[in-house]
Amino acid sequence: MKVISFINMKGGVGKTTLAVNMADFLTKRHSKRVLLIDVDPQFNATQCLLRGDDYVKYIKNNGTTIIDIFNYKKSASVSVVDGVSEKESVPYANIHPYTTSRGFDLVPSQLDLFRFEMAPGQGTENRLKNYLNYIKETNEYDICIIDCPPTPSVWMTSALIASDYYLIPSKPDPISMTGLDLLEGIIKERKENYGCVCKCVGLVLTIAEKNTSVYKEAVAYLTKSLLRGSTSLLRVTEGFVDVFFQKKDYLSAIGILHWAITFMKGLQTSRGQSYICKSTALLLAILGTAYEYAGDTAQARKYLTDAYQAGMKFDAAPNYTSENIRYCEGQPSRAAYDNGGGTAMESIRRILEELAKGRDGRILALWEEICNET
Repeated sequence: MKVISFINMKGGVGKTTLAVNMADFLTKRHSKRVLLIDVDPQFNATQCLLRGDDYVKYIKNNGTTIIDIFNYKKSASVSVVDGVSEKESVPYANIHPYTTSRGFDLVPSQLDLFRFEMAPGQGTENRLKNYLNYIKETNEYDICIIDCPPTPSVWMTSALIASDYYLIPSKPDPISMTGLDLLEGIIKERKENYGCVCKCVGLVLTIAEKNTSVYKEAVAYLTKSLLRGSTSLLRVTEGFVDVFFQKKDYLSAIGILHWAITFMKGLQTSRGQSYICKSTALLLAILGTAYEYAGDTAQARKYLTDAYQAGMKFDAAPNYTSENIRYCEGQPSRAAYDNGGGTAMESIRRILEELAKGRDGRILALWEEICNET
């Protein structure tokens, strides 16, 4: 059984809708045995699949929910009607998911989840993983989808710990995509602190206007980038950034660059890992440039510093060889962005010179300042 978390730090991007429909699609079209787990205290996925009356009846009949997975001791529940009542912890063997009318199973969430106390050091954040390990032994499901809350909470941490992969739903607009950088940092922190091993399986554009040229180009380029690896992704970003820079629409360029960097870092290929590192450094330099011309020098300095560190790391790596340079040179990317191979620091400098054409040279001055300081 593979476990996939649907996650984004921004609400309203269609995460729950995608999770529910993906579960339905895998069940109906591919005959997969699917388990959907709702760990969002807002329990939107649960509301999509259970009518209000049915949900109330389910709870009154002691139907199990996500709280039963996390609860390892007696818990008190306060109700205006029933007063204070205690609920015993439920063994994993007695946690039975609800079978929806669509043919897949659901572990419903509960509004009381936000009241549930999860103190650090008690191992509660591992209980979802432990439950899924128990489920795996029963061989009841092929795929488990976890619908996460749009906040960096303990529930999201539990989902990441339990997952093999995570999928990022995002609207194709700058505001939604700027949250990807925050998500990347949070996931990195969780991996370091909890030993998460989940990998990014991709990004899905949602709530898009399919009749617009921007959407069509995004889909076409994203498909190519997934099939052809990091170089195509660099070319995709190059095309969008060129357009937005010409229009001086730097905020849109920033949004595109954020998801491109997130995608680049999530790519796993058997060839050209060094090129991926170099491409990330180049994208960070372009992102810093976009922030500078958008008037945010603090963010520009941050990402240019990141580009400097990534470039120096690439150039100092033992696998930086003439063979790798030839591999970089062989990629079908425009010279201004491919930069003909060479060191990452040389490539970054050429990119900044290219982007500074027709504008003032303050981005070059800022780069020189960062190089001298670092």
